[in-house]
Amino acid sequence: MIRKRFREITRWGDLDNVLQGLEAAKKAGLAIKLNAVALKGVNEFDLADMVAWAGAQGFDMTIIEVMPMGDIGNENRVDQYLPLSQVRADLSKRFTLIDSRLSNPRASPLCHGCRNWQTAWFHYAPDA
Repeated sequence: MIRKRFREITRWGDLDNVLQGLEAAKKAGLAIKLNAVALKGVNEFDLADMVAWAGAQGFDMTIIEVMPMGDIGNENRVDQYLPLSQVRADLSKRFTLIDSRLSNPRASPLCHGCRNWQTAWFHYAPDA
């Protein structure tokens, strides 16, 4: 994700500081879980790269739907709503997704019996 878009989404965030913090946490041996809100027209085309990056780093990642709350001041989240069913369909164009709801990604970041990374509701094989 480009730095400008990160700052726009977070309203204050400095991507370099966040990446440095994640690297420090990783070096300290902490388990890292990232959350990303799927936003139509904002980051929907970045999500696959984010999933691939998180998996390559050994991080867990959860993609969350935005709450379609209507007008909340200077934003209208209804226009940004991107259903997770669409996110999953988009990710399936790049990755082989296998339902893994019965496994525990925290206990084993790799799928049982294979060498694929898993997330909360699917796993995938990183690009070779």
